[in-house]
Amino acid sequence: MKLSLARCYFAGNIGITIFNVRAGYADHINGHGLIWPLIATIVFLRQYKRLGHLKESIASMDHATVKEASGLCKQLFKSKLKQSPDIAQTTSKRFRLRLMSDSVLCVRRNLATAFSLNRTDFQQCILNADKKCLRVVVRHPLGRLNYAFDKKSSEKIKNWLGSTTVTTA
Repeated sequence: MKLSLARCYFAGNIGITIFNVRAGYADHINGHGLIWPLIATIVFLRQYKRLGHLKESIASMDHATVKEASGLCKQLFKSKLKQSPDIAQTTSKRFRLRLMSDSVLCVRRNLATAFSLNRTDFQQCILNADKKCLRVVVRHPLGRLNYAFDKKSSEKIKNWLGSTTVTTA
């Protein structure tokens, strides 16, 4: 059975605790020292199980394609926001969207998440299209991703969607 990194981390902490007890340094050892490693292990395993079905897909991806996609995502964050009518940024400045003809590319600054949604799926993610500042909630394999946009970016999105096609989710 293959041990994951989190399991090894937790097992290592238990091993060090046992080693300290046998060496006679048991007076300051209690269960509180194992709480954070246990929490980290649980969180890691939960995320690992959620993404387990993607393992084969990721392994079969072409390295050149991944490198090209990474370059496109980095280029998106190098683009000037004010000069590009097809780029919207969240208020936290961690996420950017490229508004393409029939889909939208969503990218996180550290490239932890990058995905594409077609126009109708993106419309359904908008919570209230009547507000000046839009909020978008996307159900992603990593969980719910919340995007809040300022007034300028919200106007770009509304113009991209078209005033007659905007629906609330």
